[in-house]
Amino acid sequence: MLKKAPIHLSARQRALLLGSMLGDGWLVRCGSATASFTETHAEDQRDYLRWKRDIWGPEWVTSSPLFQKARKPTHQDAYGFRTRVSPLLRPWYDLFYQRAPVLGKYRTKTYPIEIVDEITPLAMAIWYMDDGC
Repeated sequence: MLKKAPIHLSARQRALLLGSMLGDGWLVRCGSATASFTETHAEDQRDYLRWKRDIWGPEWVTSSPLFQKARKPTHQDAYGFRTRVSPLLRPWYDLFYQRAPVLGKYRTKTYPIEIVDEITPLAMAIWYMDDGC
């Protein structure tokens, strides 16, 4: 039986999503009204990724951290997970991904000013841990 997507995001999950979107996470649009969240990290950050996955919880995460083989010899192996597709994530997608004027139909990740008041200490810590300095 297929699990349904959760009906809300906890305050901790919102902080995690915001901090991760400022850092290494990304959202993927799925249809006209839904999106899912994905994140990958190098092997040395596998425990950090597991911590993030645990905050999302089993009702959100569709897989345990996956091992992904590097696509090119110059890249590292990576671990990642993704969340369920949900209409709750679509407003976040619309906030962070806007049409690039030069690229036309393609979307690029942006950092909208509207999020400044939403950055909690946890979101800031996650952003810092993702980007390192």
